[in-house]
Amino acid sequence: MTMSDRARALELEQAMTDRDWNPRYLQYARITNGGTPEQTLDRDHERWPGGRMCGFILWVEARWAEWKRLVGVPANEPVFLTQRKEFDVWLETLWDDETVRAQEADRAYDAAKERKMMGERDD
Repeated sequence: MTMSDRARALELEQAMTDRDWNPRYLQYARITNGGTPEQTLDRDHERWPGGRMCGFILWVEARWAEWKRLVGVPANEPVFLTQRKEFDVWLETLWDDETVRAQEADRAYDAAKERKMMGERDD
């Protein structure tokens, strides 16, 4: 990727609004970070320097697996359009419980990172 390509990609990223984001990514940002998609990208870039979408991919795959278990869809079975819509509706219901768990995990991660920076062992 050339410097002009990077600059253009950055311009496009900065120009995006919530309506431009994948609704599942918006839900991921709300639940795991409690912030904007941009803030979540920055946080995930710090956590996964090799791939800033890694956190979202792991999270959404885990949610798909959880949803399939709940509705009785075999793990290796493809998902149809109507099921995708059902999944998205279900995903919107996760806000409260999932948010609390994610924010607790974030605080634990930040505390461990701070301990590591201070030279303390993470027991």
